[in-house]
Amino acid sequence: MKKVLCLLLVLLAVTMIANAKPAFGIKAGMNLASVTTDPEADSDISSKFGIMLGGFAEMSFNSKNTIMGRGSVMYVQKGWKEEYDSFGDHFESTASVDELVLAPSVVVRFPSKGFTPFIQGGLELGLNLKAEGKDEWNGESETYDFENWSSTNIGFNIGAGGAIPSGKGEIVIDLIYNIGLSNMYSGDNADDYSIKTNGIQLTLGYLFSTPTK
Repeated sequence: MKKVLCLLLVLLAVTMIANAKPAFGIKAGMNLASVTTDPEADSDISSKFGIMLGGFAEMSFNSKNTIMGRGSVMYVQKGWKEEYDSFGDHFESTASVDELVLAPSVVVRFPSKGFTPFIQGGLELGLNLKAEGKDEWNGESETYDFENWSSTNIGFNIGAGGAIPSGKGEIVIDLIYNIGLSNMYSGDNADDYSIKTNGIQLTLGYLFSTPTK
């Protein structure tokens, strides 16, 4: 499954490069990250804020500039928070998972004067940079690496946003829901237990030119 999705990512990227004049930009934002587990964890899992930094390119697939291809390369902080009781102590745990994310997507624009709304969807390939946890209890703490954590993470992004003309380019606002498809747990009993990342992402970016065909 991962190999097929990786191939699709490459094909989307090649298609984007082969079409039209790209407009390049930078963007940054925040990720309200969490995870889902199967079976559900006995602990209380909550979201964790992370940052997002990187660049992106956008190009038009048609003469009306309504169907666009976008490719993003981002540093993304994912993870989650967790609370549980063990042997009479209350533990608060924070998982920090950093990824280099490659995300090609299709953007459908609805051109209008002054503000252009759009919807978008696409795949995501995350390459793990760090996966560690920090437990805190009774004034003490311990930091450790996740031993059974996958090195790649396949996901799906869906969202909406808007573009505002500014100078020779555009200010671009994105609101995206990221759905993890990969089981990130890679231990011996991975068939019986899964953990998948997800997040609500808000970014602000700037394209240094306007994408046209």
